Formats: sequence, C-alpha cells, structure tokens
Amino acid sequence: MVSLTEPQDRPPVLHLDDHRVPGRRTDTEGLHWSFDAVELEPSRRYTLALIDAVGRPLCDAWPLRTFPAPGDQPGRLRVLFYTCAGGHDLTGRLLSVATRARLLDRALSFEPDVLIANGDHVYWDQRRQVGAATAALPETITRITGIFDRSAPPVGDAE
Repeated sequence: MVSLTEPQDRPPVLHLDDHRVPGRRTDTEGLHWSFDAVELEPSRRYTLALIDAVGRPLCDAWPLRTFPAPGDQPGRLRVLFYTCAGGHDLTGRLLSVATRARLLDRALSFEPDVLIANGDHVYWDQRRQVGAATAALPETITRITGIFDRSAPPVGDAE
C-alpha cells in the first residue's frame, strides 16, 4: 500500500527487478494504491521502484529481501519492533516527530531483517477526546487534524 501526494489517474507500477506489479486503486481520488507481488523467490534481495504510468519515478528505489523458504534454517534473524509512532507534536506529551525519526533511523542502522510497527499510527484523530493534555489546544488540533465525519460516505472504495 502506498499513499501519494499527487493523485494518479492511471495505475502506478511497482518494479521488483524483473517483476512489474500494477497498482490497484484503493480510494476515489487516486492517492492510495495497493500492490500484490506474487511469485517472488525466497531469500532473495529485490530492488523496488515505484513508477508512474508514463515511467517517471514517484520516489527513490529501496531494497527488500524476501523471507526464507519454509524449511530453511537461516543463520540469524534480526527483528525490529516498535510501537506507538505517536500523535501530533501539539499534544506536548510525546517525543517530537524529529526525535522519533532519528530513533527509527538509528534502529534501522542495525539492518533488521524484519520491521514490525504497531500502535496509533493513522487514527489518532478519529475518536480523540479532548482531555487534560489537549484541552488548551482543541481548535489548533482540530485545524490540523480535522474532525472525522462518521455520517459521510466512505472515501476509498474505487470500485
């Protein structure tokens, strides 16, 4: 799944070395796309590149290594777990986004084989309640995050 800053009216393509995987649109605006890469070889490093419909890169390429095949006996497995990437800096209760980014960069410098993220990543504003930590800032927070309108039709199903 990718979220883009500019909508795409034609599917972007995920390049995994020789494999080409067209994106499947997952929203009505063309900002969010999913990719289902099948038949990849186990224990292999791929270089991934996200390309728009006319061949322009949408971001820098990045490496990916697939998991070992069932029954393989890898010599090591380094797993990076992290939780609660955090909410907005305005709450004043969390490490700043810049500090969290430095911590993640440091953790990634240990070259984990797997990264698992868990916690409040995208839905912080959907059911937020103004409590002691945010009582002084509700207008500012609402201006930045908006208010989730549960009566509105869902945006996302492109089909």
